Amino acid sequence: MGDFQLIDSNKEFSKFSKKIVIDQNNYWSSEVVIDGMYCIGCAIKIENTLKAVIGIKDARVFLNTNRAKVVWQEKKTMPSKWMEVILRIGYQVVPAYDYAIRESRKEMHKLEMWKLLVAGFCMMQVMMYSVPEYFSQSIEITVPIKNLLHWASWVLTLPVIIFSCWHFMIKAFKNIILYQIGMDTPVSIGVLITFIVSTYATFDPDGILGSAVYFDSLTMFVFFILIGRYFELRLKEKTIGALDALINVLPSTVQRLLNSNSQQVEMIAIDVIKIGDKIRILPGECFPVDAILLDKMTHVEESLLTGESSAVEKHVGDKLLAGSYNLSNPVWVKVTQIEENTEFSKIVSLMESANATKPRVAIIADQIAKPFIVFIFIAAIFAGLFNIDQGASYALMIAASVLVVTCPCALSLATPAAIISAVSRLAKSGVLVKKFQAIENLSLIDVVIFDKTGTLSNDELHLDKIFTKFGVFAFKTELSIEVNEILKVMTSLANLSLHPLSVALKKIQIDKIKIINPIEYPGKGMEGEYKVQGSIKKFRLGSLAFCEELVGKFEISRNTIDCVIHFCDENEWIASISVYENIREDANAVINQLSQLGLKVMILSGDIESKVHDFSKLLNVPVVNVKGICSPLDKLFQVRSLQKEGNKVLMIGDGFNDMPVLAGSDVSISFGKSIAVARSLSDLVIMGGKLQPIVDLIKLSRKTMKIIKINLIWAAAYNAICIPLAIFGLMPAWLAGLGMATSSLIVLLNSHRLIYLSVNN
Repeated sequence: MGDFQLIDSNKEFSKFSKKIVIDQNNYWSSEVVIDGMYCIGCAIKIENTLKAVIGIKDARVFLNTNRAKVVWQEKKTMPSKWMEVILRIGYQVVPAYDYAIRESRKEMHKLEMWKLLVAGFCMMQVMMYSVPEYFSQSIEITVPIKNLLHWASWVLTLPVIIFSCWHFMIKAFKNIILYQIGMDTPVSIGVLITFIVSTYATFDPDGILGSAVYFDSLTMFVFFILIGRYFELRLKEKTIGALDALINVLPSTVQRLLNSNSQQVEMIAIDVIKIGDKIRILPGECFPVDAILLDKMTHVEESLLTGESSAVEKHVGDKLLAGSYNLSNPVWVKVTQIEENTEFSKIVSLMESANATKPRVAIIADQIAKPFIVFIFIAAIFAGLFNIDQGASYALMIAASVLVVTCPCALSLATPAAIISAVSRLAKSGVLVKKFQAIENLSLIDVVIFDKTGTLSNDELHLDKIFTKFGVFAFKTELSIEVNEILKVMTSLANLSLHPLSVALKKIQIDKIKIINPIEYPGKGMEGEYKVQGSIKKFRLGSLAFCEELVGKFEISRNTIDCVIHFCDENEWIASISVYENIREDANAVINQLSQLGLKVMILSGDIESKVHDFSKLLNVPVVNVKGICSPLDKLFQVRSLQKEGNKVLMIGDGFNDMPVLAGSDVSISFGKSIAVARSLSDLVIMGGKLQPIVDLIKLSRKTMKIIKINLIWAAAYNAICIPLAIFGLMPAWLAGLGMATSSLIVLLNSHRLIYLSVNN
């Protein structure tokens, strides 16, 4: 597992790495999976060790997902070097791609199960040898028999120390060498103290440490620790695995048409698929690439891409997306997009970007956990000295109990366990979390701001009428030659724009012309030049104010006052277009639910005031909370003003003109059909076309923070109760191990409820 030389080729490490530029220098950002982490101390140690490696710019380790992001420079280091460093300090590491992760987890589960079985078997045998001493009077059991039972217990404890505990010992030893303290250090010292005290008593019953042995406590303690960590591993894998299952749904191989004449097929890896290839997808299989359906109708499930689990009917010529499942018929498809250019790859990138952040509450918990480890040793020393008058053996065992019982694993797991459970649940319902901090921020918001076009209204805008000096024409009727010439320039300008209004113009089936020097002004419109009869003329397409900047004030007839698309050249007004849009079917219900949650709902739109006000009345949003003719900076100013008043703002938008306000709000949400740049600036992305997930998100975020608080209170209460008990000798080592394992499991199980808990309870 430590031979990483094979991944040093660019072809291999690019599978789990992305090239990035920092300060005009080229770096690689790699994602790896690290096994063997049980606490924040492990994550801190790995981070610090990696950052000390020459050529590594940054390293971030995430306990909640067992993953790490490493930014490194190819000229100074290679993956094999820094991955070997992780291996040397006691952790297993594999590249974050599907096959390697599956194999690593399989080996990890097998090893943990064997450790648990060995510890459990030896514990039962040691307990069997301890029973006579517990239930017999001193005169009923002779010294030779007693010594024989101690020797037998010692022999049975050796496999537990050598095999079941070796990972504790190795990590603790490496921590000490590196002058670091991790969670395994106090646990390992506690185990060693118990073993040394008991071994000394076995070999020299009349010595300074007396004749009392604690092999039963030691083996029970190790068994409880291992069973706790095994169930912890299973719970984490179930949650993280749910995310990985969503990410790693693509098949590894596919049938490709080898020869169109003979209809021969070959089985190939998806890595070698090319655009234009014809591949065969059977019922139940996942589409590995974006493609076009070629031969027959089928039904497709697109739950990962849209959040909707119901089947969608697809016909010949329809687009099929990677990550969706074929349900009905075996079909032939033609490949249109591969690898990182598919919609599925973009979704995966959004999901993986969440690992680049930590919630604020998790950072605070980490900061508390670091000094707490030091406190553990101080408390153990104090407990030993406090009980020294009852004998060295007893004092050492009390110190060992304190070391074990005060391990802050529950504190470290309290936040990440809840966050990752929430993220897993959201991913299943078609909501992608890009920043973990968004879950915490969302629970605090008190103002929700909607963009109108494409957010509260349906994605699709419909062209109604075009007003020109040649007359008024409905788009459903046949247009004149003069109007078609106008539309050629308008659609050519719109074709270069990202604004939702331009999408409606792009759908007009008409020849396009070449626009010279095109410039888009966000929230205003497009400007470009076009050669007309030998001379170059400047045109503008956009808002009324934008066009008037070029040509000056121009008269608009009363019939065109509601038009939102205007077109002019540098001399005169040429045309205006009116559009209509439909309110999303669940918009009314969602806004009512948000109001019931005590949230203030606002609408900010670039559309004209009259249309925005009419729209808001249909949704029962007070006019005072509605503003039209908003530029991107106007929207950002409104958000900044609300924030200065102490409000936490959620912004929901999907357009090019929403970019500044999406970046400037406390939390931002966009939709899967939004433009790529809007998705990249958003904290959360809703893959479907419904608004209801917004309400569910807010409710789930509040429940998540409630569970985090319960977890933190439990962790604090556990330590407050158990530390004094251990110091005063009321908690033996085996019970300390049980308490430590149980506290972590309670936190994990409480967090795991988020996956199944109703948001309406």
